[in-house]
Amino acid sequence: MSHSRLLGLIVALVLATIVMPAPVAVGEPSQVSLHQAGLVVQFSGGNFLTRCIEFQEDEISGTEMLSRSDLRVILESAEGMGATGVGAAICKIEGDGCDYPDEPCFCQCRGGGQCFYWAYYLWNGDGWRGSGTGSGNRKLGDGDIDGWLWGSTGPPPIVSWDDIHDQARTSVGYPRVEAAGDSLTITAPFQGDENGNGTASLRVRPMAGIWEEPTDMARETNSYIAQVSQLPDGRYETEVTYNDPDGLNGTASWIQEAVVGTPMIYMLFIPIHFAPFDLELRGNAR
Repeated sequence: MSHSRLLGLIVALVLATIVMPAPVAVGEPSQVSLHQAGLVVQFSGGNFLTRCIEFQEDEISGTEMLSRSDLRVILESAEGMGATGVGAAICKIEGDGCDYPDEPCFCQCRGGGQCFYWAYYLWNGDGWRGSGTGSGNRKLGDGDIDGWLWGSTGPPPIVSWDDIHDQARTSVGYPRVEAAGDSLTITAPFQGDENGNGTASLRVRPMAGIWEEPTDMARETNSYIAQVSQLPDGRYETEVTYNDPDGLNGTASWIQEAVVGTPMIYMLFIPIHFAPFDLELRGNAR
């Protein structure tokens, strides 16, 4: 090899060493600092849950924080309401509220009777106070807490910031029940429980009937799940109960209603005989 070619090779190797970045492993933790704020949501009947929301920005709005949770939220923009300076209106969270745009966002505040809507509260360190502005104008930073309450009575329950962001505790979720054919699939979300010692159980009964014995639900990532099959047509109630030795944030037991098949026709023309339910667990059962 000539002297000139050897020199060129050495220079190329030196330049490659200087300009090539160090490889980054897939899944390597980000160095971006995350902020945390708390959310407390109380539904009709008094059941409530909490969420610890992480964000990279220095602050986020109350509307944005609610939207980043795992809750199903329907909102109406300020432009849609013909208003300015109030941010979006919260029409529905999970099962409580109004199905905008199929109905007005404040559908349960019409006709001069009792008014039900999602009321917005701010935690001031000593207690809850009603917000004087919309959630779009609210700015939350580290350790701030927002509250939402369905109905006309308040304020939401008091939950400490230490409990909300304690990842050893289980923050319960809003269970969802889906009917398909003769089956019900029940999904119970949760947050926290980093040590994995939490559980959830399920009971099912025909409406106003006798509860079946509780059965442990299968644990998946951030949720518990179970499926009940071979159900006669009719109306049912499901009850999900969370448990965690480290403590719970929110209401332990959640009861929901579900319809299998066409219960009105079935009840009118066919005698009802409830056979034992076939409970199937999906995921890693405890």
